[in-house]
Amino acid sequence: MTEARFSLVYPTRHRPDFIRQALRILAQQRHDRFEVVVCDNYVDPALSCEQICRDSGLANLVYVRPPRPLGMVENWNHALQFSTGAYVSYLTDKMFVLPGALRRIERAIEAAGNPEIVSWISDAYNPDSYADYFGGGQYVRMMSDARPGPYRGFDPAMELNRRGRGEVSRQEQSSSDYCRGKLVFGAYRRDLVERIEARYGALFHSINPDYTSMVLGLSLADTAVELAESCVVSVNTDISNGMLCDTSDAAAFAFLDSLTGGADAILPNMLVPGLYTSVSNFVAHDFVTLKRTFGLEFELSTPNWLVYCHEDIYRPGRDWSDPRVEAEQKQLLAAFVASLDTSVAESVRARIAERATPRERGSARRLLQGTRERRAPRWLRRLVRPVRQRLAPSHSFAAPTLDAAVERRVRSTAPAPSPRGKRDPDVMLGEDVVPGESLTRANAEFWNEPCGTALARSLGITSIDEGSLARFDRSYFEIYPYLRPYLDALNLPKRRVLEVGVGYGSLGQHLAERCASYQGVDIAEEPVGLLQQRLALIGKPTEGVVRGSALDLPIADASVDLFVSIGCLHHTGNIERGVAEAYRVLAPGGRAVVMVYNRHSLRRLINVPTARLRARLGRLAARTPDEAVRRMYDSNLAGAAPPHTDFVSVTEAKALFHRFSRVRVDRRNFDDYRLARGRLWLRRRWFLGWLDRLLGLDLYIVAEK
Repeated sequence: MTEARFSLVYPTRHRPDFIRQALRILAQQRHDRFEVVVCDNYVDPALSCEQICRDSGLANLVYVRPPRPLGMVENWNHALQFSTGAYVSYLTDKMFVLPGALRRIERAIEAAGNPEIVSWISDAYNPDSYADYFGGGQYVRMMSDARPGPYRGFDPAMELNRRGRGEVSRQEQSSSDYCRGKLVFGAYRRDLVERIEARYGALFHSINPDYTSMVLGLSLADTAVELAESCVVSVNTDISNGMLCDTSDAAAFAFLDSLTGGADAILPNMLVPGLYTSVSNFVAHDFVTLKRTFGLEFELSTPNWLVYCHEDIYRPGRDWSDPRVEAEQKQLLAAFVASLDTSVAESVRARIAERATPRERGSARRLLQGTRERRAPRWLRRLVRPVRQRLAPSHSFAAPTLDAAVERRVRSTAPAPSPRGKRDPDVMLGEDVVPGESLTRANAEFWNEPCGTALARSLGITSIDEGSLARFDRSYFEIYPYLRPYLDALNLPKRRVLEVGVGYGSLGQHLAERCASYQGVDIAEEPVGLLQQRLALIGKPTEGVVRGSALDLPIADASVDLFVSIGCLHHTGNIERGVAEAYRVLAPGGRAVVMVYNRHSLRRLINVPTARLRARLGRLAARTPDEAVRRMYDSNLAGAAPPHTDFVSVTEAKALFHRFSRVRVDRRNFDDYRLARGRLWLRRRWFLGWLDRLLGLDLYIVAEK
């Protein structure tokens, strides 16, 4: 196996069925540079997962067993020494990595410049019965605060302060707020892990290894990103430590007593000493202890954490082993609050009282006393309901098994709905139509017929000579009259220019005639040869025009002043990586001019739904609705669609170029439209310059490094 990019570490005890399920789903990954470390901390040999690991088909699996049974935190630290990947991720044994997730994570890491922390959220699977965790159940697709866009950066120090302040309780946090920065919902770069170990002695500390590693990681990291898509699914069980400690005082005490030193050593160091029936007190312990032990500087709000401790022990439905335990724990908290400064104690009591009064009570009363909501006629609601159910975004769905749920989750082409609740039928970070390196080969084959060949044939051009090329160029720039002004305004005579995706060479020749130096890169052989012929005809150097991938440019860092890519990056299958390459090769102050397809154009609002429907009904030659959409935008002389096409919104475009200091996004281009069965034409040229600026086909992105 090649060097591991990711180490997926499973510290486990007595959960062989969960490990079996995790390995089965991991076998579906389409990323081959990962390793799996299973650290089996069993006490009962009958519950070992050693044989399950041996029977697994994963060639990159490492099974280890501690020399003796360890506490939970020690087992997590023990497992780390067996990981070798550039990024390390820990997973509890009820968490399963979604197929295709590692490729999405890899893309985001590369596009973001190898951040020290990468975070993601988790979907949830709620089994119908705890007797069968992987049987029938409800799959819940979670929402990320990082949307729109494939990922967004966050400041580790600010996140640590937010966590320490405890502005909301664990139950009130969004999925992103709960997961952000945690190693069990993300990955840490290897050098960050090594710095944590060197400075703090270990990656994990008591009580909660997921929180202690998060505090230490956020305290040292400088760069971090969170993904917009969930990468794992967690099964809700009745045997998780968090759930048991949150509901049962006996389970909470037993959990503390199982850690190194036992409950007697841990309880005196809690935020509220002796209070073991509040999970919030467990988490607060980690913040308080690490802050005190290592002199960490982050904000900590004691009143907020005390409010959540109060809510934990007064929550209805708690399982108290003895009324005396309940009375003792509640009295313990009350006495601790009373021992604080008067102002602090009063603020705690005031916030408890405030949160005990439902905030919605006033608005609910007004709603009940107001007029009834006006509703559509019943016959219309019945007519529309099935359509709305088909079109509505699915936050959750029922499935006969967890395996079936995961398969449906991955197969689905519709991403989670946006925060505004709108359905978006395309996934910017979706799977390639042709996977991995095969997409590169498919693109090289498809685009070997240079983009613009159909236009050349329509003009009767079949040869490469100065007259024919001049005629083609006149027609090309008449179709796109706004293209040259984007470039001519950038002082071309002083610019070192790189064009990626050269097509028929019109733009490349225009640039080469005007700029200080020109280089061109294309994935296919024919466009490269065509542009070399063009440059030779006008006496310009040709050695700068070469074959190469937009995702791995054969260009030195900071070596160009202008990066131009018109209609190329949305075909690569990894726009994020393409933008990262543009950023890499640009010198400080350099500009990028990039065109990608607009997700919210008039064509996509009107023509695309029709094409999808006709494809489903078999009235188009396209094999799938997605192929029909790709053919609407590009096709070769044989009528075939390109292997892959992405569509980007204005907001997503700005997110893609977030590393640039200034970004402008313009909508351009428009369609001809035929009305009244072709008797009435709406010419595209009538709409250029006004309507295309609202609903144009393309996005032109001008960014400065």
